[in-house]
Amino acid sequence: MKIRSVLLMLLIVSFSSQAQTSYSSISGLYNQAASTFGRSVPSVPTFGTKNETIGNQFLFENWVQGTVVDVNGNVFSSGYLFNFNKINQNLYFKLKDTAVAFLVSREEVKSIQLTDGFKNVLLEKVPAIDSNRFYQVLVKGEKYSLYSLTQTSFIAANFFTNGISSTGNMYDEFKDEVKYYVVTSDQKASEVPLKRKAVKKVFEAEKEKVTEFFREHDSAGNFGEGFLKSLVETLTH
Repeated sequence: MKIRSVLLMLLIVSFSSQAQTSYSSISGLYNQAASTFGRSVPSVPTFGTKNETIGNQFLFENWVQGTVVDVNGNVFSSGYLFNFNKINQNLYFKLKDTAVAFLVSREEVKSIQLTDGFKNVLLEKVPAIDSNRFYQVLVKGEKYSLYSLTQTSFIAANFFTNGISSTGNMYDEFKDEVKYYVVTSDQKASEVPLKRKAVKKVFEAEKEKVTEFFREHDSAGNFGEGFLKSLVETLTH
């Protein structure tokens, strides 16, 4: 498999027996990753942004734990930390307690499950929608499954003033646009805009249940991703 990275940077450990055991463990983890994805990146990336920047191109602000399965079924979990680039959908992962990191293209990965202890994210490729992209799994049921796709774009600071009026912003921004998709048991996919009429149209075959759900749960302040997720969970059971 090809990978956009060069250079090995392995953490040097001391000559104590404890360190030798640590080195052996680290070496094994490195060899597993390198044999699958190629050589590591020249430096460990950081995921923070400038103080003035709004948003982030990465899913998390720091390295997080997770489980990654590549296209050949190899599992990477214990001993590794991860992060996910929302713009190009490539995956970063590193060996714990070392300066060794890998950059893996989305074509080489089948599924990604990440958590920082508060937010849990499961990303999968969904052939019914697009087999080349990762979608976040929000609901997975026998009758309906709900996925979201986050597309992030960078908007550079574009402030302008002529002394009388001004336009634009004085800060850079990573802006997220989220789209939602429903996939039925027979693998038919539909995009679901977060609009009441659009949601009702997608689930027209479940009109009675949908009408009842809206009557019981719809209000001006709670119509959003959580509402759509609860609706699909109700319909899929």
